Amino acid sequence: MPLSKTCHWQLFASDLPRLEKFLNIIIFLNFSPMAAEPKRRHSKARKRTRRAAIKLAAVSLVVCQNCQQPTRPHMACLECGFYMGKQVGNQSVKVTKA
Repeated sequence: MPLSKTCHWQLFASDLPRLEKFLNIIIFLNFSPMAAEPKRRHSKARKRTRRAAIKLAAVSLVVCQNCQQPTRPHMACLECGFYMGKQVGNQSVKVTKA
């Protein structure tokens, strides 16, 4: 089988059925809507066990030592701005011209 000067391979009539089959497989694999499907049905218990772990946690609150309002732990109080006995929020800033 001599090679042509324009390309490195030649197509013969005997190769057409194999080539057509190969192209049909490639087209099927690339363009078919093949979605992942479960092999078995998940039981109600399995589904509910999985969903039981997906829940919202209750917000933990502590009492502010300064104003006795409920606030989040390790956060400055939203009412008075105190954290661990020191004022860290609601501070007034003195504006001066430069």
